[in-house]
Amino acid sequence: MTDVLSRLPAAVTVFDGAKSEQLLAVPNRRKALRAATRTLLGAHLLTACAPDARAPRDGQAPAAATASPATASPATAAADSAAATEPSWCTQVPRPVNQRLRQVDVGSPWFTVYEADRGVYAIVEPRQFQETIAYLIVGAQSALLFDTGLGMVPLRPVVERLTSRPVRVLNSHTHYDHVGGNTEFREVLARDTPYTRGNQAGFPHAEVAGEAAPGSFCGAPPAGLDTATYRTRAWQASRRVG
Repeated sequence: MTDVLSRLPAAVTVFDGAKSEQLLAVPNRRKALRAATRTLLGAHLLTACAPDARAPRDGQAPAAATASPATASPATAAADSAAATEPSWCTQVPRPVNQRLRQVDVGSPWFTVYEADRGVYAIVEPRQFQETIAYLIVGAQSALLFDTGLGMVPLRPVVERLTSRPVRVLNSHTHYDHVGGNTEFREVLARDTPYTRGNQAGFPHAEVAGEAAPGSFCGAPPAGLDTATYRTRAWQASRRVG
């Protein structure tokens, strides 16, 4: 799911259901989110959410656009071509529920950041069909980054726009769309399991090619991304937990 509030970790479970409407309707939402944040910071075991699908959601070819006139300029023809191939889910972005939150300008054309609560930032990749969400939880002396997305665009510069405090990374689980940016950070807390250790080597292009395939993006892929070789990079755990 793609709602910022529905995916904010609570207790030791990563909620991945469509619960944003309910959370927004609760008068004590702010207090509940702070409590969830405190619990997460001290948690040593997290229940992983289900991995996301590896193909665009709608799975259907977009409707053909009206042909451009023969006299159309190359720029107009290119724009029409992009519109004709853009997946239908792009019309749902940005998500209305997320728009109720305050958006924070981080100067990124790829990431959109929402302030889910005081000191809790949701860092979204809205232009790729996974619409991954990483959470930055800023404490008094340090910060926790919960998941790091797909790794298609550097995440650390965005985090540094939001806090100057030392940052530790903790992943809900180590599937490719949650650990893509792990390699950018020195401190990464990881569970001591064969699954996690195996995934630290990164995911090769053959396993994640669908993430960068035609129809995976709203508009063009991010600048600098080689869609023909995209993979997630290897990363190291600084400390084992759980």
